[in-house]
Amino acid sequence: MKTGVLGALLTVLLLSLFIPVFQTATGAESVDWWPMFLHDLNHSSYSTSTPPDISNALWAVPDLGVWSSPAVVDGKLYGGSSDCKVYCLNANSGGRSWYFTTAASVRSSPAVSNGKVYIGSGDSEIYSLNATTGALIWSFTTGGGIYSSPAIADLRLYLGSDDGSAYCLDTSDGTLIWNFTTGGSIRSSPAVTDGRIYVGSWDHNVYCLNATTGVLIWNHTTGNLVDSSPVVFDGRVYVGAADSGSVPFGVMGMFFCLNATNGEVIWKHSTGLWFTSSYAVAYSRVYMGVEDRMFYCLDALTGAEIWDYATGYGGDLYPPVVAEGRVYIGFGGGALYCLDATTGAFVSSYRMSTDEYVSCSPVVADGKLYIASRYYTGGKVYALGLRPTQPEQPVGGKSTTIGFEMSATDLGYLSTVAGITVFIVYARRRKKQTGPSLSE
Repeated sequence: MKTGVLGALLTVLLLSLFIPVFQTATGAESVDWWPMFLHDLNHSSYSTSTPPDISNALWAVPDLGVWSSPAVVDGKLYGGSSDCKVYCLNANSGGRSWYFTTAASVRSSPAVSNGKVYIGSGDSEIYSLNATTGALIWSFTTGGGIYSSPAIADLRLYLGSDDGSAYCLDTSDGTLIWNFTTGGSIRSSPAVTDGRIYVGSWDHNVYCLNATTGVLIWNHTTGNLVDSSPVVFDGRVYVGAADSGSVPFGVMGMFFCLNATNGEVIWKHSTGLWFTSSYAVAYSRVYMGVEDRMFYCLDALTGAEIWDYATGYGGDLYPPVVAEGRVYIGFGGGALYCLDATTGAFVSSYRMSTDEYVSCSPVVADGKLYIASRYYTGGKVYALGLRPTQPEQPVGGKSTTIGFEMSATDLGYLSTVAGITVFIVYARRRKKQTGPSLSE
């Protein structure tokens, strides 16, 4: 009886030591990574990540010239650059892991799926790369430069090209499944939802296509080219365009809310100037910036203006990001703002050096904000957020707690050792009770 009690107590003791480790290893919260342009297939540009404090730069990597909005997945950052390269960086430190060289500048934003990086280049190629090594898996040649960003859904890649076509490729080998030709360049990036893709063209149209066959379902004609990328939310398509005139610059902009089923206009909102930037949709609100240096928050259901914010910065305006009650906006003048998503009140900002210009839309992942800049001789990639706090040390300089990480393999090994230990103790106790065996 005593031996059984002792064995049980030892087992409980050993398990009590390993259970917290097991909980730490298996119960960690999953990270809301940023795997593609505007975060997801609907292009919401919304993250559930902890909203970062942008007043502090965690790291900055110079001489990269990244132009495309990066993807951040599994602790790695991927982005295209003006020096014709696709870069992979360590998202925690900024260290370079690998790069892949194309034949032209890369402004398409990458999509990361199943251990592969998919991205377009100004050299008319669509590339599939190994996400770990950067090795080329396959490439596909279109008839024009690529500034559209890929969307990956159901093992298919959707992308637009300056040759005026929207493409659907097999992600495994790059085989063409279908293409749909419009009357102008496609620099808009397709949104994919409910078996349909939505994309804009320089021929002044917004298109809805069958994602399986590429057959046209509907198109809506605007007053001028459509450069921005549609956002799909709650059965509606949100997209901006120039509204009038034969040239894009200096004309009025129009923002449309369309019925996702048939393309009919639900409401539209006139803006001060045209815009090429995309938008974020969250909390039944649309967040968007316009070239008139204004940033707007609209009711997604009615188009009514809820608030606006005058930034004071001109130049290029990039798609905003929304994360847990905060909205982040990058401006070409080298400024990044954080506003309260509900009220539009100023929260914080980050100002780059005077010779730097924001070169892409920001992304948020794992409690950090990533953004890139450009200047005359290159550019930088930044990670903004709070630095991890160091645990307080007790008097005497010795910590009273021990922290460590364990893999599943380590846990299995230690569990085996624990079991053997319990068995040996039990066997020895049993031996003392029963006396020596006949063989002894």
